[in-house]
Amino acid sequence: MSESGRGTDHTVRIASLRAFEASLIRSVEAGLAELGTLDDPVRVHAALQLLVQNDRFRDAVDLVGGYPFHCKWIDLAVYAHVALRDVESAGTLLEFARESCESAWVADRCRIAVADAAYCEVLNDSAGGGTAVGEGLTDEDRVLLEFVIEALNPIVAPVRLSGRVDSAIQRAAVESATHAYGLLGQYSQITDLVQPMVRCRPVPLLLAQLALRRLCEPPKGLSGRLRVEHPNSFSAAFLAALLDREVYGRSRESLNSLIDLQLLARDNGKEAIEQLCQALFETASAMDAAALARARSVVDGLLGTSNRYRLYFDTVALLLQDRPDAALTELNAHRREDDAVWWQISAEAHELVDDPDKAMQCWERACQLMPHPDMINRFAGMSIQQHRFEDAVRALKTAVVHSPDDARLLEQLAFAHTRLRQFSEAGALFEQLIHLHPDVTKYRINLALCQVHSGDPNSALASLDTVVDPSQPDLQLIGLRTKILTSLNRAREAFTDLQRLQGCFASDVRFLLLYMDTAYRAGEDKAADSAFQQLLEMQQSGQLSEPLFDSMSLDDIKTMHAEQVRQRESLFSEVVRGKIPWLVADALLGVVADQAWHRRTQRLVWLPDDLPSRGESTIYATNGFSVQKDSHGRPTVARIGVPCPGEPVVADMSAIITLHRLGRLSLAANYFGKLILPASFGELPLRDAQQLTAHQPSREQELRSIHDLVQRRLITVIEDCDLAEGTPLVDEYGIDEEEHRFALADVAEFLRATQRLTSDELGEFSRVCQRAIQGDREIPRDSRVLFSVSTLRSLTQYEWLERVLPTVNWGVARTDYDDEVRELQDYEFQRTIFSSHQRMWEEINQLRAGGILEYRNSASCRRDCPDGSDGDDVEPPPFVDAFLLAHDLGCRLLADDRLCQAAVLNQRPEISDAAFGTDRLLIGLEDKGGLSTDDVCADLIQMMRWRYRFLLPESRHLKVAALRSRDSLPGPELREIAAYVQESMRDPGLFCGPEKADLPTPLAFKYFMAWKEVCVEFLGALWEESSIGSPQLEAVTRWCIESLLPAVPRGMLYSPVGRRLGDFTPKAFMLTAMIRFATVQPVQRASDALLLMASQLGMTEDEFYEAAAEAADGGYD
Repeated sequence: MSESGRGTDHTVRIASLRAFEASLIRSVEAGLAELGTLDDPVRVHAALQLLVQNDRFRDAVDLVGGYPFHCKWIDLAVYAHVALRDVESAGTLLEFARESCESAWVADRCRIAVADAAYCEVLNDSAGGGTAVGEGLTDEDRVLLEFVIEALNPIVAPVRLSGRVDSAIQRAAVESATHAYGLLGQYSQITDLVQPMVRCRPVPLLLAQLALRRLCEPPKGLSGRLRVEHPNSFSAAFLAALLDREVYGRSRESLNSLIDLQLLARDNGKEAIEQLCQALFETASAMDAAALARARSVVDGLLGTSNRYRLYFDTVALLLQDRPDAALTELNAHRREDDAVWWQISAEAHELVDDPDKAMQCWERACQLMPHPDMINRFAGMSIQQHRFEDAVRALKTAVVHSPDDARLLEQLAFAHTRLRQFSEAGALFEQLIHLHPDVTKYRINLALCQVHSGDPNSALASLDTVVDPSQPDLQLIGLRTKILTSLNRAREAFTDLQRLQGCFASDVRFLLLYMDTAYRAGEDKAADSAFQQLLEMQQSGQLSEPLFDSMSLDDIKTMHAEQVRQRESLFSEVVRGKIPWLVADALLGVVADQAWHRRTQRLVWLPDDLPSRGESTIYATNGFSVQKDSHGRPTVARIGVPCPGEPVVADMSAIITLHRLGRLSLAANYFGKLILPASFGELPLRDAQQLTAHQPSREQELRSIHDLVQRRLITVIEDCDLAEGTPLVDEYGIDEEEHRFALADVAEFLRATQRLTSDELGEFSRVCQRAIQGDREIPRDSRVLFSVSTLRSLTQYEWLERVLPTVNWGVARTDYDDEVRELQDYEFQRTIFSSHQRMWEEINQLRAGGILEYRNSASCRRDCPDGSDGDDVEPPPFVDAFLLAHDLGCRLLADDRLCQAAVLNQRPEISDAAFGTDRLLIGLEDKGGLSTDDVCADLIQMMRWRYRFLLPESRHLKVAALRSRDSLPGPELREIAAYVQESMRDPGLFCGPEKADLPTPLAFKYFMAWKEVCVEFLGALWEESSIGSPQLEAVTRWCIESLLPAVPRGMLYSPVGRRLGDFTPKAFMLTAMIRFATVQPVQRASDALLLMASQLGMTEDEFYEAAAEAADGGYD
């Protein structure tokens, strides 16, 4: 460097020193003035340093904005931008430092500046510093922390790879990154950085902080290293004493160390003294009276005898003397409402006097004031003991924030979630535990159970497969896995696995029952029968503590059947009366939801009018109207509202099934933003699938074999009219002893006598012969012999049957055969239901994975059982839980059940759509463009075919149906709608009594009048349609009045209101029509239409003009 260059550099440095001196003595402006013109990087660096040190970050950023970037001051510019949360500009500066500065140290210095600015200037106030999770962090704070981690990564990554820290800048980067990960709760990232820090000299204090929070395993001898490598450091010695107490369990050594810290604490000021006194009290209060006295003496020496800890030492001493009443008296005499320690001691005292409720209140308040992990653990433990699981969850969540890898805490939290039926949350915790401790089997088992209860049996099976050990079989695990497999229709696979375990559980009753059931489901009847016989023998020999099987007489069976019929009739009658949800009625009869829906909605040739038949084959989805409060707060009967989008709703299973069958479930979830299902619904996939899969598929195979033999003409179907009296009948299971009846033993004798079977075949056949040969008569050899289907089923298992049949004249009666065909159709129907069930739950799980469907629970709908109880006596059907959950959450309810709707609407009459069904949701989707009018029309007609009551489409939907058949009006869809309308008016479930409104009005009346208005509006829309000719319009108008215009509801026919309604209908119709047709052009076309309607309604000319005059005066009220 030249002499002039050295002189210039010297001058600048002198100016910089004077500037700093001036800023300290006078002001920042004075210092900047000393620098003069900022015409070189050193002066700019000095100016920036002055501004940054005095927190004038905006001025610093404005200053560098007028200069090209320079490596001399780039780190200060980075610091200023980060302090202003300008991450983008800071990133640009970092990129410049990396690419343009020759020394890599400059870029590293900038990266450290990012972390320093983030912690010192921004996050210190938000999160309080340290490594504790910043519960008060904002989204901007989190973005900044992510930027810190990204900026430090080039320095930290080599440390991860090498496992050592080689420089001071690496140490600073590692510690800063650890802080960032801690604040973000990304604790798994911290683990890789601990080991390199262990090798640092002196050992970082951060390691002790992490160990105290259970975020890492403390390295060997950490407390000793802290004292040796940080001599005369109060912070290091204090952390070492806490480690002795909290981590190593050496309370006495910890107390001695704390007592030795008196001088260092005095030297470090009031904050250190307060920390020491707090630690002395906490340590000694968990020990004995002598330790308490020593600690008290030290605290008195540090704070004087009038310190706040004296009350605590006195009351803890009373507790150690087993005098909790005296301690409470002392505490209450000196109440300290905002002191966590006061509340903690009060809680312990209340525990000792056996007052758990007050103890819980005290622990809760103490945790609010000071969320220390030990305090939170005590509160959570008491909450669980008192079955206050919401409190336990809240407390344990706070504890887990501070100790995220503590397995005991995570287990407790998961347990509390399961008791609240929050299985998704519990499952996530068990997954975390599996990640922390992959070798612990119970975590995987519990995860599988949570997945089962969350409606995800496939994932549960995958979890179980990782822990089931064939060499050490666990019957509980095997039972759960078998149950899952059978629910997935994989019974044969489950049976194969059980066969391998027979030797391990040969005489275990639980295994034999499981084996028998699975064998039947797998079609292995011989194996199932063998297990049944073994169980029966064990029962008969007295080896079972309780009998498994009971014998019943025919009279007992008849009585049981009669009771079932009575219960069925009672429940379904109550459905019609609107006193029980239809899903609940079916559930009480043992019918699962999908099965109930399919049976109710199947096509019927004829629907009887009696209440039980209606209640069994109709879905009473909605009343269409409810009592609501108008704008003046008066109750009035009004239409149920159309739901608005964007607001999560609670969905009942009735609506979930409907939407799935219509293909609108995903659309509905997106419309609302989220569907909320009761947590109890999560158990339905597995439970219901167990009932929907065939329990004994061999029974179906027998019927199919008979059906096949009939089709191949090996067995003849004999018409009932062709059956001669006295035709021989083989009926193994009949009870009549008529002369022409035979048993299978007679068939065996016939086959032996005619030498159609070998001796081995006869021996095998004789095992199914339950009854002896019926007298001395024989089965005729050449004439026709009739078999009952139930008896013939026993023969289908034998290969020789097809060889014998061509040589005999065997047949079945038409009636018996038709019953067999219907039973086969039932099997097919059951398979259809199972397939639909599986698809629906697959879609539900997909929506859950997408975050637009979730399970929730609440206090009202929880079905909680005490530990050790199987809960059988408190396990009602879960289909009222949606209503209860909607009530507790204050959400709207989506349900295709009018009772559930009415329950919510009656509680919230000021909200017209507090509860609604799929019919109103479809209108909402149409209004917002989610569905076309054509789509909604098709869906509503489909729901009508499914016998959903009491739907009310808009006139535009009827117009769409008409336009689809414009060449042959009214067309098939309009005819279906008309039939639905009349059927609805005849339905005994239509409520015809007055509602409790300002003007008492029956729902039936409102429904009738609404359909009348739909008819008028529909005709008005058609007569405005130019594409339809006059002949067609006239024809459809006549048809509409004859068939679509509703009849007076059957329940109102004989009431005074009903009779007046019938007389008034023509005039009311015409008044409405005249008002509507006032807009139809041309006028002559409207006039022709009105005259046609009046004629079709049977009105005279005078009546017509009278109605016209009333319409001109403003219509009718």
